[in-house]
Amino acid sequence: MLQTFQLIVTLLPWLAALVALIAVGIYVLQKLRREVTGDDVLDRGDTLLDLERLKREGRLSDAEYRAIAERLKNSVQGRGKVVQK
Repeated sequence: MLQTFQLIVTLLPWLAALVALIAVGIYVLQKLRREVTGDDVLDRGDTLLDLERLKREGRLSDAEYRAIAERLKNSVQGRGKVVQK
């Protein structure tokens, strides 16, 4: 009985460290996943807004705007994401 208790006391800090490490790993992976899946769409939306501004200012032709916007749209849809205006 005493040996079992000593074993538990010896292993408890290591077990707690392992649980903490797993929790931190899960947190980091969730944060990275949110960054990868969320910001990408946001950045593309910002890019489209920048393109619209350039078009309004006359620094981008209609054909150039359509070509670039279509490429962005296709790259987003290729990943299973849809950006709607």
